[in-house]
Amino acid sequence: LDIEKTLKSINNFQIPEGRGDYKKVIINNKLVSLIDHSYNANPKSMSLAIKSFDQLKIKRGNNKIVVLTDMLELGKRSLIFHKAILEQLRQSNINQTILAGELFKKATKMIPKKNNEKVFHKLSEALIYLKKVLNSGDMLMIKGSNATGLNDFAKKLKRKKSVI
Repeated sequence: LDIEKTLKSINNFQIPEGRGDYKKVIINNKLVSLIDHSYNANPKSMSLAIKSFDQLKIKRGNNKIVVLTDMLELGKRSLIFHKAILEQLRQSNINQTILAGELFKKATKMIPKKNNEKVFHKLSEALIYLKKVLNSGDMLMIKGSNATGLNDFAKKLKRKKSVI
């Protein structure tokens, strides 16, 4: 094993787009820190992303906002997995939770709702709401299955295209 070569490879490693990469973006003329997990979602990766996002420190007066879309192709236990994610979110210190999709919509009816949570049937509706609640300096994490359209949204956002 060539330690020098290994260390060089590690130092040059970049997180693939949509798999937890970080970028400052402008949304509605507000500079926001974006953590993009928009390419894929399963119960374990979503839970770990929420846990790490919850632990991040932000400046006083700013908010941590999460946008989640449904985890697709999970089979018969899909609703149970979405409910578990909701329970985790409701125990977190995340300031605002924005959910989009039929599965999250159904899961929110299974347990009491928190005041900082908004649920939408469509991603487009969730993004309109996001535009209203974001402030400069906020930290935004997005996570969901690629097929929900969240990854396309993230790509446009990072290329500074008008998306919402």
